[in-house]
Amino acid sequence: MRKQFLQGLKRTASVGLTAVMLLSSGGTFLASGIGLTQVAAEEVTQDITEEADGTEDADGTEDAENAASIESTGNTEEIFDTTTEELPADGSLDQNPTDLVSSFITDAALLADVQAILGKGSSATYQDMVNYTGEVNLDQYSNVGAINDISKLAGFANASAFIFSKATGVTNIPNSVFAGMTRLKKVSLPDSVTTIENKAFQKCTGLSEIVLPAKLVTIGDNAFEACGLQKVDFSKCTALDEIGEYSFKRCSISSIEIPDTVPLTTVKAYAFDLCASLQSVYLPKSVKTIQICAFANCPKLQTFSVPTCCKIHWKAFCTSDSGNAESAVQNLDLKLRPENNGEFIIPVGQEKALPIYTGESFMVDTPASGNYTISNVSISDSSAVSRSSTTEIVASTKSSVKIPGVNLKGEKKASNVTVTVTLNMEFYTYNKTPNKTMTITPSVTYNVTVKDLSCTSIEADSDYYISKYAGDSSKVAEKSITITPVFKSGNETIIPNDVSWEYGNSKATITVAEDKLSARIQMPKSSAAAFEEIPITIKAGNQTKVVTVHVVTPITSLTFASKTINLPLVSGGSAGSITIAPSKVGYRDAAQPIKDRLYFESDNDKVIKVIDNKNDSCTVTALAEGTATITARSIAMSNITSVSLLNKVTAKITVTVTDSGTRVELRDSGTGKTIANTITFDASKGQTTQTYPYVFVNSSGTETSVSGNDLDITVANSAVATVTPNTSAKTIAIKSLKYGTTTVTIAPKGKSENAVSYTISVPSNIKTINSTASITGNVGTTQTVFKSVVNSFGVTSANATPAKIKEISGNTVKFTSTNTNVASIDSNGTVSLKAKGSATVKMSVYASASATTPLLEKSVNVTVKQPVTGVSIASENGSNTVNAGDTLQLTAKVSPSNASDTSVTWSSSSTGIAKVSTAGLVTGVATGTAVITAKANDGSNKSATFTVTVTKKVIKVTKISLSASTLLTKVGRTEKITATVTPTNADNRAVTWSSSAPTVASVDQSGNIIAKSVGNATITVKAKDDSGVTATCWVNVTDIKVTGITLSKTTLNIKTGATEQLTAKVQPTDATNSKVTWSSNKPTVAEVDQTGMITAKQEGSAVITVKAQDGSGKTATCQVNVTDIKVSGITLSASTLAMQTEDVKQLSVTNITPANATNKALKWESKNTWVATVDESGNVTAKNPGEATITVTAADNGGAQATCKVTVTERTAPVIKVTQIQLSQTRASLNEGKELQLTATVLPTEATNQSLTWSSSVEGVATVDSTGKVTAIKAGTTVITATAKDDSGISASCTVQVTVPTVKVTGITLNKTTASVVKGKTVALTATVTPDTATDKTIKWTTSNKNVATVSTDGVVTAKAAGTAIITATAADDSGVKATCKITVTNPVIKVTKVTLNKTTASVVKGKTLTLTATVTPTNATNKNVTWKSSNTKIATVDGNGKVTAVAAGTATITCTAKADKSKSATCKITVTNPAVKVTKLRMNKTSVDLLKGKTVQLKVTVTPSNATNKAVTWTSSNKRIATVTSNGLVKAVRTGTVTITARAKDGSGKKVTCKINVYADSVESYVARIYTKALGRDPEPAGLKYWVGEIKAGRKTAVQVAEMFFFAPEFTNKKLNNKEYVKVLYRTFMGREADQGGLNYWIDRLNKGESRKSLLKAFAGCPEFKAIVKSFGL
Repeated sequence: MRKQFLQGLKRTASVGLTAVMLLSSGGTFLASGIGLTQVAAEEVTQDITEEADGTEDADGTEDAENAASIESTGNTEEIFDTTTEELPADGSLDQNPTDLVSSFITDAALLADVQAILGKGSSATYQDMVNYTGEVNLDQYSNVGAINDISKLAGFANASAFIFSKATGVTNIPNSVFAGMTRLKKVSLPDSVTTIENKAFQKCTGLSEIVLPAKLVTIGDNAFEACGLQKVDFSKCTALDEIGEYSFKRCSISSIEIPDTVPLTTVKAYAFDLCASLQSVYLPKSVKTIQICAFANCPKLQTFSVPTCCKIHWKAFCTSDSGNAESAVQNLDLKLRPENNGEFIIPVGQEKALPIYTGESFMVDTPASGNYTISNVSISDSSAVSRSSTTEIVASTKSSVKIPGVNLKGEKKASNVTVTVTLNMEFYTYNKTPNKTMTITPSVTYNVTVKDLSCTSIEADSDYYISKYAGDSSKVAEKSITITPVFKSGNETIIPNDVSWEYGNSKATITVAEDKLSARIQMPKSSAAAFEEIPITIKAGNQTKVVTVHVVTPITSLTFASKTINLPLVSGGSAGSITIAPSKVGYRDAAQPIKDRLYFESDNDKVIKVIDNKNDSCTVTALAEGTATITARSIAMSNITSVSLLNKVTAKITVTVTDSGTRVELRDSGTGKTIANTITFDASKGQTTQTYPYVFVNSSGTETSVSGNDLDITVANSAVATVTPNTSAKTIAIKSLKYGTTTVTIAPKGKSENAVSYTISVPSNIKTINSTASITGNVGTTQTVFKSVVNSFGVTSANATPAKIKEISGNTVKFTSTNTNVASIDSNGTVSLKAKGSATVKMSVYASASATTPLLEKSVNVTVKQPVTGVSIASENGSNTVNAGDTLQLTAKVSPSNASDTSVTWSSSSTGIAKVSTAGLVTGVATGTAVITAKANDGSNKSATFTVTVTKKVIKVTKISLSASTLLTKVGRTEKITATVTPTNADNRAVTWSSSAPTVASVDQSGNIIAKSVGNATITVKAKDDSGVTATCWVNVTDIKVTGITLSKTTLNIKTGATEQLTAKVQPTDATNSKVTWSSNKPTVAEVDQTGMITAKQEGSAVITVKAQDGSGKTATCQVNVTDIKVSGITLSASTLAMQTEDVKQLSVTNITPANATNKALKWESKNTWVATVDESGNVTAKNPGEATITVTAADNGGAQATCKVTVTERTAPVIKVTQIQLSQTRASLNEGKELQLTATVLPTEATNQSLTWSSSVEGVATVDSTGKVTAIKAGTTVITATAKDDSGISASCTVQVTVPTVKVTGITLNKTTASVVKGKTVALTATVTPDTATDKTIKWTTSNKNVATVSTDGVVTAKAAGTAIITATAADDSGVKATCKITVTNPVIKVTKVTLNKTTASVVKGKTLTLTATVTPTNATNKNVTWKSSNTKIATVDGNGKVTAVAAGTATITCTAKADKSKSATCKITVTNPAVKVTKLRMNKTSVDLLKGKTVQLKVTVTPSNATNKAVTWTSSNKRIATVTSNGLVKAVRTGTVTITARAKDGSGKKVTCKINVYADSVESYVARIYTKALGRDPEPAGLKYWVGEIKAGRKTAVQVAEMFFFAPEFTNKKLNNKEYVKVLYRTFMGREADQGGLNYWIDRLNKGESRKSLLKAFAGCPEFKAIVKSFGL
């Protein structure tokens, strides 16, 4: 229905749109009024008018009627709304619901993915697509890259998202494909998309955000109209050229930011109409045109930023809401961005128009009442740049209206001249009556540089001709000729000031103009003239041009042989051409060699091309059918006024060009006109196709026809372009492929002779400049920053040199630097780093060499660093030695002094010897040598080394602390006390231990004290470092007797043969002698060894007694009851036997339980001896037939027995003898008392009598019973034999070796574990071995130190020398058991004779300590312990180690007395003083001073705290050759440079403060340096300082002007300071102080209210404070 309705509307429109049928909501047709103005805006579409008309205007302009209606009504909404109805919600495809998707989706890859998404495979229908409400995610499928056509995605009318970013085969988003999808929330497009066609996303109200593809070129009309878009991301776009009409109408976008990387040129009409939320717009530098109403009805629009080259329609911001001011833009902030970032260069002495406009700027066709003016032009330095005149520029090629411009003249060399142009612009905001306008006053600021450009070329003709007779006749109009060369610097035409003319003698008069820019050659009368050739040399800069003036005999007559010639347009397949020359040329003096010359010209360059051969002939080439006249004239006589004479020296010939046949003509698709020979593509685009209709014309130029419309086409270079004909449409499509030029030859099929050639020019603009983001390098190096460029075809150049760029583009590139003193850049883009500082290098791309406005620019910031060339190190005190624990200050100096980074990193080759801080403070760690290195941090790898020797700082022991000062112990005990040495870092922390009574208590050198006997002893610990420090411990030794013994058991029931361990505990546990003796009153019943182990021997009772060995008589007993273990069970080898009479069989006992039964003897018995008997070995003998029971009974009367039932029958089988006996072992070894069970196997198993007899060959060695059990008796060898009883004589034997068991020593006990022996004395040690039954009780005695003590073989120890030795007793039986005794050998007692102290007087600060050291004489005195005492503990106290603590100011006497002899003592007088107060901070009255050479400045230091004990400081200069400093801080400037003055506290606190001194040669230098410091925050670079000083001294700039200009320097403006920071810098620079809060607030408020920074700068520069500062410098 909808399609039918639209078709009806189209038909209605075709007859004038006099009536329009509207479809009501009820589905009926309603008639509306006549005329479009009465039709509801939402019901009639722009599509209708376009389709009804059938064509667009030929020139592509808006429909004339519509435009007229807009202009007359002022409201496009009242005429028609361009919004097209959204497609119906049930899908936009003309399909039946039941249609299979495979019936209408022709893209195979898309079909497969859609079927997969719907989950129904080949059965998926159109209705399934409509019903689908989820995401359509094509990216999830591997074939997504094969999709080319997405038009059928329109069937997903209710989808929430379309994701196909990987569908790289998709290049366009088709018309209306997603239109009306109100549920659509997300779209992800592939970067391959180049076109978003008309209405593609119209009325997708749920779509709030979209990222546009990278290769997008065009956004079609109404593409996103009435979407819910709030954000559009243009950042990826690299090819976007235009935004179509109505494309974003009625969107909710608040901000549009299209970066400069996007090549957008056009924003078409109504593109952002009715974007009511739009507040800010930033359009890229490439944008050229903003069409009518592009931003209409955007009432919130506040900021609009465009380049100055942009053409803005004067109704771009209008509203269609009648009289409603709220719908109009108000107070628009129009930000105009100048090209080249405002950088503008003028040659000295020349005028140049500011590039405020490029072509048609700002205004289109008819500016609003002409109200476009320049309201103001402000020039910061009018002495360097002046405004020479007002220039009017034609606003448009279609209009005669002119708009103003600005011409600037460069008066003198200068840089950073600010020129600000303020515009007055009037835009219509409502264009109904009455008109409403908006006047805004944007400004554009340029940074102008005036340069003295050097001449690089001189342009002039090489030859000039004048008649020798020019001065004779009045018929000659001019008697002279003027040579006016053109001087250029690159592409700039300049006026050089060093032009010179050189020429020799001549008859002619040569006059050089006063400005030397031209010269006149004037001829005298012929009598004075001569035929000659006058060479003239023109010089400018290093350029030279030589021209020749020919004084000739003139031509007097000229004739062509024929008045007409015919020339075919083509000849032999190429353009027809011919050489023509006059048939007769007459000269006044024919004999003269210097003759006049001819020149040729055509009156119709479209028909023929004429080339002067410069030999009085020309070559004529046919270009088109037609007629042209060629005129030949005398050069020398060209300026005569006589018509008759002129006719004589002029000849004409008519050339008629004819066509040899039918040819092909290409036409312009818009105008229908024949296109020019050269077909040129748009340089800004890549591969594009241009289509041209073609016609066939005959020789007369009349269109004709050719059968089939077939063509012969030849392309000279198909790599540049391809040509494809469409004979049915009679068009050819020319597709550009790459940059270059080629020729296409087109002829009717088979008529190559009629071919027409067209030159196809495929230009290419540079679209991208690839470069590094920024560079940093050192002075003297070069770098390449611009790497390559990419043209519009996406081709990347090999590098960015002009030569390589020419290979891919016809553009011209230029390289510039903002500061060539810092960094210059040559014509190939190589950057040379010259001086420390910053600069910006720029690569500008121009369409051609003559273009003035760049197409593309890229800037790279360059930072040039001055590298460090050397480093030196010096110590503060001139020494290279430091004690361990002390410090040494090193300072590093880098050269040159202006290095970019003067910091260094300190390191030590051995931090274990010496450490160094980041400030160069060396701390000695340990003795040795370390190399300290200071390495420059700037990457130059420059460094210096300083060898530091660390010497040992001897640290004595000041105190020994013992873990106990009193020790109570018992005889025999070992106690350990520990000694702690103070300080912990004492060099020698070793101590010696000694005992005053080693027989009572001895001590080893580890502090182990052994209590030996009852009594007292003093243990002394002494430092070994000769400090004399000691500590003592009093030891009291007592003896402890046993008071009782407790046994683990008092009654014990045990079985015969068993053992049981008894333990005895002695009370008290610390009894001196806790050893006991064990005994049994009946060892035959139960015996006990000395460890308390009881062994039960036989049944009975015994008493075990344990007795203390210490003589206390204490005992304890245990009653032991021994009983036998009865047999409880017997197991026989068989429970029944079947025998024949005379059989003998062995019954054996296989098990007796328990295994540990005391008596395992058995008794055998037969209950019927008539039938069978049994012997004591269990051999059963069958006697007579019958039954008998064999019983075996335990002999221990326990009643245990076992039986076997024997059945005997009469023998029927023969008697079988034993043939073999096998024993379980044939050899065995047993210890005495051990047993071995041998078993015998009788063969054959059916032997009649299997009983055996067992015997031992030596029963004294081992016995054997009737069962084969062997018992070892004593050492020796015996043979055990088993013999068959059946008289067979068969036997078997086993050899048994009986050995005596070895008993190893398990313990050794010495009678002493420690002993103290006086040198020369002896002590006897005895060893007790356990067990007593040990086989070998031999003991070996050894000593650990024969020099201290020796030991004899029987354990007698002899003391040899003082010291300790360990005596060891070792068992000789290889058991490894041993015991030791520590022997301490002491010297005889030596008395104290004298006590001295290391100090007799000393001064100690209150709260501090001092340790006095006592020396006892002789050094080998036995008791060197001393006591300490203070005469006044309120002044000073002293502890037991001599450590004195200062308590209060005053004096006290410390007395040290020998303990061994109180008559021996020494004293020290202690004076206690109050503590010194250290310096915590130094502050200098100045931190930086600019000082003239020879001048002085007094520096002063304030010390904190004010009560510091020592306030003295030392003054040093880092470079005395630049400035010296006295001991009281008076600094004197010696020569120019920078130096650091340092003041250091003398009190050892390490505090210091510095002041930077800049020494300048004169007051001007000092003044300029101050401006650098205050305004830019840095020291001046030499070149800059020299320049500004020169400006002031030469009078070109005042001191105030120089200060002001610093605030316009890029270095300052690039800081982008906020208002607060800006005002603070003004205060520092012009008032010489920090801003007070009130003043700061005042000036910030003025800026915030709109006052310009320039105004504030002027105010500060004129303040009295700054005038005083300037005056102080003598300026």
